[in-house]
Amino acid sequence: MSDQVLVSHDVPLQSWSDAEALTPSFGAKGARLFALPRAWCPPFAVVSAKTVAWLAASGAETSRFFADVLSPIAQRLRVETDEIIVRSSVVGETIWDRGTYKSIVLNVARRDDLDAPLLDAIREVSKSAGDHDCAIILQTHVFPEEAGEFGNLLRVSRTRDHWEYSIRTTDPVIQTERFNSQRDIAPPADKPLRARVGLPRERLFGSVAAWINNELLRGVRTRVNCEWVRRGELFYIVQIDAEDDDLYGVNPMQLHIEPSVSARNDSGQLLIAADVDRRGDWDKLLVLDELYEENSAVAPKLFFLPVPTASKGNLEQLESEFTVLLNKNIVVRTSVAAGQEKVTNLPKTDCMTPKKAADWCVEQAARLAELHPEKSLAFVAHRYIASRSSAWVRADPDSPIVEMHGTWGLPDALQFCPYDIWDVHIPTEEVTEYTNYKSNVLLLQADGTWKYERVKNEVARFQSINRNDVLDVAKRSFDLATRLGKACHIMWFVGCRTDDENSINLPWYWTEAHDTENPDRGNLQIMTIRNTADLSKIAEMKRRYPRLAVLLQPTSVELLRDNGFLFAVAEIVRPMSVPVILSGSTLAHAFFQLRKHGCVVISEVEKDHLRTRRQTNFGKLVRDKIPEKIARQQEQQSVATIPKSARVGFLIGKFLEEILEAREATEMKDRRTELADVFEVLRAFITISDETLENVVGEADKKRNKVGGFDGGKLLLETSLPKAQSGTQSKDAIISSGTLAEPSGPRTYRVPFSYFGFAEIGQLRTLRFAGTNSYIQLSLQRDCIEISLLEEPTQLSLGV
Repeated sequence: MSDQVLVSHDVPLQSWSDAEALTPSFGAKGARLFALPRAWCPPFAVVSAKTVAWLAASGAETSRFFADVLSPIAQRLRVETDEIIVRSSVVGETIWDRGTYKSIVLNVARRDDLDAPLLDAIREVSKSAGDHDCAIILQTHVFPEEAGEFGNLLRVSRTRDHWEYSIRTTDPVIQTERFNSQRDIAPPADKPLRARVGLPRERLFGSVAAWINNELLRGVRTRVNCEWVRRGELFYIVQIDAEDDDLYGVNPMQLHIEPSVSARNDSGQLLIAADVDRRGDWDKLLVLDELYEENSAVAPKLFFLPVPTASKGNLEQLESEFTVLLNKNIVVRTSVAAGQEKVTNLPKTDCMTPKKAADWCVEQAARLAELHPEKSLAFVAHRYIASRSSAWVRADPDSPIVEMHGTWGLPDALQFCPYDIWDVHIPTEEVTEYTNYKSNVLLLQADGTWKYERVKNEVARFQSINRNDVLDVAKRSFDLATRLGKACHIMWFVGCRTDDENSINLPWYWTEAHDTENPDRGNLQIMTIRNTADLSKIAEMKRRYPRLAVLLQPTSVELLRDNGFLFAVAEIVRPMSVPVILSGSTLAHAFFQLRKHGCVVISEVEKDHLRTRRQTNFGKLVRDKIPEKIARQQEQQSVATIPKSARVGFLIGKFLEEILEAREATEMKDRRTELADVFEVLRAFITISDETLENVVGEADKKRNKVGGFDGGKLLLETSLPKAQSGTQSKDAIISSGTLAEPSGPRTYRVPFSYFGFAEIGQLRTLRFAGTNSYIQLSLQRDCIEISLLEEPTQLSLGV
């Protein structure tokens, strides 16, 4: 192949690996186009990065190359329009760089003035790649009537057969749907992708997905995202990106967590420790009494500073005390005296140095004295609570199930970002988990600000909180709700570090529980709101898109805690009946505020999950006190009482179950326990038969003396009358399970109980019927026998 320019119709369809081999010269974006059927793509050519660098740097000597090569190719790309699109294909570009580099649409109707505009476009597009080597794609420009993407990226699902497609418009509105491609049939690669009447959009994309998974990427673990356009009834794929390794994301599980929980409880002259006697003075200190037991060693260390004492004359002393007591990453909030009416929007800070904290307190004290002269105010200071993860928990003293939402990093991310869910059944400690894709983590930066960091793609579906911490937080939340005597939502810092590097979990704030009912999302057209400027566009989008919904994804950290932003959203969407889609926790503050303001709020995460543990079927005889134990654990149960006249059959089944469990026990202690269960079933059988244990044991001893016991392991296979003069004889036989089961009819097998003497738990045994392609598979389980009726596949005649 040429190392300068490759043209789509001159290059045969490439395998994925062959296309990948072209990426060092032609970039991933351009090289992967050669792995797509030509009938599915607008015609294209790719100019190598080496050639582009020469074109960008050379002068007059490029004219012959344009006249002989590029201009004729550009003219060949005029198919339905007089336009081509000049696109970048940067060497080393990944899916995470999408949208970074420039594209230019050129009119190529007149050949005599094409060279200069084409050269300018190539140079401008390659310039957008900066220092990276950049190949160039020249492609027929299909002006789209519709455009969008479809892909099976990890954020969509754990499995490669689950896909999501989106439809973009020229407006900031997008519509998404998800589909499964397992039953779709790949379309012919030599025919265009064509819309048909009655063919749902997801089935068209599903067929392409089937071709990608089963033909293009067969044997390859890669996931992809495709960009598509539609003009008339024809669909085109214009780009296919692979989900490459994410080299720039962070792994939240590997981050160092700065110790932030100190054992110091000193008090300064100005900064006063919030000990037990002083917590009741200020509303933001009351939480310590509510969330922590008296003299708790793990309660965060808070200090308060009455506003009048934060004067310029005390500035030097205040800085010194901030240095000694808190040292760094100091957070200051403003509190009113306990019992006074609360004031909204009182000042608070991000992390500060001791000097900045002292300066801030003095500056704000003067301002607050003017704004609220009648209020008794104090600054409440503490060290920033660093933690591995954070959580909101719903606990109710009247319910045994605690619901927990968690994510990595700061708890403010739970307002608008995806999260994991756990349901914990407190009496049994059974945890039901729903792990979600979490693309970002909110982290403290070196300068004291907060910033979203992208999470490495390969760990984005890992659980953000381990099971031990989930259980600890759930149990303590249930105890808190019980102590408070009401259903509540509690915010937690999870995985904090003490000065001696121990890991602890800290409750930080609680509020009374609110309703979290989730309406159906339906088929909505979604506009993403990233900042306050986007709010002004909602009314116009509602006029154009009747099924409009807004998705809140603020990019500014300042908006995460801004109640004014949520109020502004509500004031716009509520009169127009536009629902709000929220990726954040339904237990967190943003959900509550939007609902309080009358908004219809749809949770992206909640809608796909059952909130109760799945039903478990048993159908087994249990000991008499087991239902009482289940009731004490506050689990629902369904129990039937078997009439005495029918119990014998159930006891026989239970005896087989228990004797199998005894056989599987390998440790002496475990086997003794299982044999005790066997004995208990036998004792129940004796009782229901109106006998006594003493009588049965006596009869057993008599029979043992007469014909022996079962200690020798003798298996009688067959008997017959001896032939004349042959005498009687006994012979040892070699046996297997096949010698025990035998057909007793065309479709009947006789299977003695001893057939399972050779069977291991879960081992498959096969019984075949002569003259048919049918057979039975038996599998002995601990509490049942599984039976499967199967047929051999029929070999089709290929003919001649």
